[in-house]
Amino acid sequence: MIRNGIFTLCENGCVLSGSVSSELRDLESKRQSLQQEVANSLSRIEDLKLDVQRQKAELERVKLSVVQVSALINIDIAHREVGADSRVFLGPGRPTRS
Repeated sequence: MIRNGIFTLCENGCVLSGSVSSELRDLESKRQSLQQEVANSLSRIEDLKLDVQRQKAELERVKLSVVQVSALINIDIAHREVGADSRVFLGPGRPTRS
């Protein structure tokens, strides 16, 4: 752009008044600002997606731990029901006392 007082000559040969040229500069500045905001938002979205994946994996680990603890509690309850002195086989098949 070539500026000459009130008018500005564009790269493609058009002539703009000063106010239009000023408005175009403002719009370009806003466009760049919005593009940067979009890029930042997209980056934040990707970060949040990764965080969700990590939290889902952690939730699955916690669920597995709960299942394991529940199984151990059931085994402990079975041992207590049989009695402290008795031994119980807790494998497949019918439990036997020894």
